[in-house]
Amino acid sequence: MTIVILGGGIRREGILPAKVKETLKKACEISKKYKNPTFLVCGKYSFLYPKDKLPKTTESKAMKEYLASYCKIPKSKIYIENKSKDTIGNAYYAKKNFFMPRGIKKAVLIARDYHLPKIKYIFKKVFGKEYKFKYIKVPTSFKNKKNTWKNERR
Repeated sequence: MTIVILGGGIRREGILPAKVKETLKKACEISKKYKNPTFLVCGKYSFLYPKDKLPKTTESKAMKEYLASYCKIPKSKIYIENKSKDTIGNAYYAKKNFFMPRGIKKAVLIARDYHLPKIKYIFKKVFGKEYKFKYIKVPTSFKNKKNTWKNERR
């Protein structure tokens, strides 16, 4: 089974925010339910970064390193989608560069609860009916949930 995790931000120093680490920890937990799972981590960095102040690494590279060190997952089992800068890009590049070449038609996708409605809509449009995703949400634990929901609806 393939477990997909979309980016959720990265600081300029290349550090993943706590919410991304929580999502990756959930992916580790879920992976134990499957025999020999592979992972696809998605994301370059936000398109909102100024060109002269880009992060030191991409979200997907940082997520791969975190999964390998925290979960002890072999790096050979962790694939990266390293081009996208938003959710539509996550879906497009994941399908084009990972799912289609490998003939994979189903996967588990783990995401923050506030991001899931947007993800489901976009992935349904980009992937179509022939692909099946099981969506697992990670509850939001931070205080500013109201503003986050508002931003996700844009």
